[in-house]
Amino acid sequence: MVIEQEELLSILNEMMTLPAETEWLEFKEAKATFDFDDIGKYFSAISNEANLKGRRYGWLIFGVKDKTREIVGSRFRENRADLDHLKLEIAARVTDGI
Repeated sequence: MVIEQEELLSILNEMMTLPAETEWLEFKEAKATFDFDDIGKYFSAISNEANLKGRRYGWLIFGVKDKTREIVGSRFRENRADLDHLKLEIAARVTDGI
């Protein structure tokens, strides 16, 4: 399922109003890069927690400071195709390609 940009902006605005991060929501600055192993750990933890909380999605949002919610932007995988490919890379490494 592909979420359109307008819907993503709406979701981001909603998440920015929450009083704090949750088990299924993390904000990270990630101005230029983010450790690949850490991404896998966050994806695993966030998706598990989202499932336990009955949420359809978990969110790891780059380009936002955690404490202040200041939007700082991120240059991590700026190209949409590179970002989409990240899902395949993570799946191949965390599940041994299953």
